[in-house]
Amino acid sequence: EEAEGHGVPAAALAWNCKGNLLAVGYGRMNIQGTDSKPSCVAVWNLSRIFIKSDKPDDLLETPSSVISVAFHPQHPAILAAGTFAGELLIWNLGKSDGMEKSVRVTKGGGGHRECVSQVDWVYWDRFNDFMCVTCSTDGKVVLWKANEDGFWPIVSYSVTANDSARVGMSLAHRSVLDQRKLIGTTCMSFERVAADGLAQRGGFYLGSEAGGVLKCYIQFTSVFDKVRGVGGEEAFRSEKVAEKEDEPPSLPSPITFSYQPHGGPVHAVAASPLQHNLFVSCGADGTLRLHNSYQSSPIHSYEPSSSYLYSASFSPTRPLVFAAGGGGGGA
Repeated sequence: EEAEGHGVPAAALAWNCKGNLLAVGYGRMNIQGTDSKPSCVAVWNLSRIFIKSDKPDDLLETPSSVISVAFHPQHPAILAAGTFAGELLIWNLGKSDGMEKSVRVTKGGGGHRECVSQVDWVYWDRFNDFMCVTCSTDGKVVLWKANEDGFWPIVSYSVTANDSARVGMSLAHRSVLDQRKLIGTTCMSFERVAADGLAQRGGFYLGSEAGGVLKCYIQFTSVFDKVRGVGGEEAFRSEKVAEKEDEPPSLPSPITFSYQPHGGPVHAVAASPLQHNLFVSCGADGTLRLHNSYQSSPIHSYEPSSSYLYSASFSPTRPLVFAAGGGGGGA
């Protein structure tokens, strides 16, 4: 109610894996420069008998606007959020009222320097565990792993144009094709396995500020070798890499392919949970595009609204159904 009273938009929302918790992140959209005003994440437990829309079960304060939220795919009480100030925040909502629920995990130069545009989770079968993944307008994709004290950045990717990025982007803005510049990313979506919802093989899609739509891949073998090379054989398991240097080890650009760009910033990309080679993208140019991941040009382009498009998502049960949300409030 306080956030709504000050006109703070509900910038992000997420359901937990059991479907009983709904998290809403509040963040200002018209920020110019730095953001020093606090904000919050509100969490409602919808399994309760009496639910008050103006009184969430948990109200989690944040030091700046919240841009993205994501629950852990298997632990229904673990929630991650990315802020405009570049911080990654983790809460364990299962802790008792007498214990601190939040863990602030940014350390030194190991995190992001600009807005964390999206937070997600990816499964690593080598350790039978999930990694937290963040992308940012600073042009970095960072992988985080948990220890007893919280989450630590273990490796980062610099999103820059490479030979793979030039495929299908002859009409792209020159800033996307300049190999010396980092590509600011605005959204991210991992490929999913329909049977269990786990991220598939590390493949994911990125949308950029300049309109680029990029296919990327996390080479988990390279990540392990890089981290082990910095901290020794036990570095990864003992979680000590972040203590040895402020900046986590860096890997080359993860881009493996690119697609025909939008005419403005890309606001959302969403991979199909039922068809591994399909995804949609939408943005400030007002178009919603259906893509085959193996083709640079979209299968079809829709213009469902006369205003900007800000969100898009596939149905989790019907493979031919997807939706988009527009700036005019329509879906």
